[in-house]
Amino acid sequence: MTSLTESSRSAAASAALQRVRMLLAGRQAQEGRRVAEQLLAGDVDWAEGQHLLGLARRAAGDAAGAEAALVAAVRADPQAGYHAALAETLAARGEDAGAETAFTRALELDMSHEAAAIGLAELFLRLGRVEAAIEATAAAVASPNASHALLAIHARALKGARRWDEALGIYQRAVRLHPSSGLAEHNVASTLADIGRFSEAEDAALRAQAKGLDAPETWLVLGRSLMNQNSFEAAEAAFAQALRRRPHYLEAHRDSAQLLWMRTGDIGAATVALDRTLASPAVQADLLILKADLLSSAGEVQAAYDLLRRPAQNAPEIVQLSVAAARLAALLGCPEAALAHVEATAGRAPRDPNVALALCEAWLGVGDAKAAAAQAERLLRIKPHDQALIAYLLTCWRLLSDGRYYDWTDYDRLTSVDALETPAGWASLDRYLDDLEATLEARHAFRTHPLGQSVRHGSQISHLNASAEPVIKAFFDAAKGPILRFLAQSSGGADPMSSRNRGRYGFDGAWSVRLPAGGFHRSHIHPEGWISSACYIALPGTGGDEHAGWLQFGEPGIPTRPGLAPDHFIKPERGLLALFPAYLWHGTRPFSSDRHRLTLAFDLTPSPRAPADPQA
Repeated sequence: MTSLTESSRSAAASAALQRVRMLLAGRQAQEGRRVAEQLLAGDVDWAEGQHLLGLARRAAGDAAGAEAALVAAVRADPQAGYHAALAETLAARGEDAGAETAFTRALELDMSHEAAAIGLAELFLRLGRVEAAIEATAAAVASPNASHALLAIHARALKGARRWDEALGIYQRAVRLHPSSGLAEHNVASTLADIGRFSEAEDAALRAQAKGLDAPETWLVLGRSLMNQNSFEAAEAAFAQALRRRPHYLEAHRDSAQLLWMRTGDIGAATVALDRTLASPAVQADLLILKADLLSSAGEVQAAYDLLRRPAQNAPEIVQLSVAAARLAALLGCPEAALAHVEATAGRAPRDPNVALALCEAWLGVGDAKAAAAQAERLLRIKPHDQALIAYLLTCWRLLSDGRYYDWTDYDRLTSVDALETPAGWASLDRYLDDLEATLEARHAFRTHPLGQSVRHGSQISHLNASAEPVIKAFFDAAKGPILRFLAQSSGGADPMSSRNRGRYGFDGAWSVRLPAGGFHRSHIHPEGWISSACYIALPGTGGDEHAGWLQFGEPGIPTRPGLAPDHFIKPERGLLALFPAYLWHGTRPFSSDRHRLTLAFDLTPSPRAPADPQA
């Protein structure tokens, strides 16, 4: 027998319950907790009261007490809302398995329970389980009355799966359901920019601002949209507006500095706004790392390391500082210093994947390939399609003379050299390449290379798979035959590329690079890709060593002891399309010529859909 009858509960407790709700709404957590505990004294089986007590304890910072109360609520009345509240508490405590179970139980009881669907999707996204996040929200999103928050998390999951068109459709639905929402318009603008539809993204960003959204994120999207339409002064002004609203906004500093750097090639001019922010008392580690990235991209690696060395040594608990400093030390030929930076932070963040990857790099740098291989194999069990991890493991196997290296780099089967097919509307491939060259040349407006890319001393334009220009759209038709032949050639293997080959593909970005004499690509892999490519549109006569300007494979993009030379080459020819696994280290050597080199490249991802749309 409980201490209160149901009728006396409703009469005596409703006012107290309402008071607790008001206290929590007014952020008076401790008083709300006191009142709830007093109300629950001697009545542990009162589910509604235990639920509210759990919320009050959680708001007051008592996570363990909150969990106990919510467990009691679920035991007394296992309804969806109580399971969801318990799941949120467990997730906040880092108890992911228990949170997943509780969220799942809530959705089993009520498949349209929005808080449970949103919470489970957020948990899955944090864990990198993108498809599971989509599934978690699918049923609730089907409701015609789905909230803006639910639509947004579902679309975010679709973007994480690179299902861009579906994500855009969900965001556009949110605009229709919430026509006065600037945030809904912003999400449309951001997604349009992600897929390279920059004129439409600009319009949507302006609509978001017209609806009252003056967020720095919207100014950032507007700036990116303008920059990619070659409206450089307007883009700079938009980035400045974003920084005016949030002076420490990392992405806005990065885009603003990168635009100035690519336009001028002057690292001092590119970092004026960033240096002004770094001079303030509240210096943030991510901004220091950005400045180091800029210096390193400009060839000033020693200055970049000098900027980070002491902060990393003084604050080893800031993982990203230690990792960035370690990579710069390695580039300077100081592998022992690189290892010291990583080891100083590894004990503080034993489960951080960035630290684990940096340890793998550092061990390769000091010549401990066995330790690096064990690390890469362990990490690959968690992320089996991680292209960087595959590349590191291959490097370890080559250093250890492990025969598996040759199975996963079988250049005869896993690389392809094929000519583009002449697209409809052109009399010959040469005439098509002439038109494509002229079109691409007109779009290359930058003086130097972007941040975070392999190209050095050249320019790059991106999002070509979203282009509406007929000559660029025709390229993807011209590439279809070579791609399908390569998929047929490479099927059936056990290597990481072939094992995902189902004969279908989607495009995940396309770009063009223009290299003058002295330009080259640093050895790199494509972390977001599956199959990568290089297609040669215009070629100079090259001077220098025998393989100057050739596509080369096998030389690691990270320092190793001993060093490893390229072990495969592809000679460029106009109209040739080279295809290869995204995990293969590849780059080029500088060439000497009075003419530039022009290429167009793309990444492919496995797709259940037919390869008809380059934006898929």
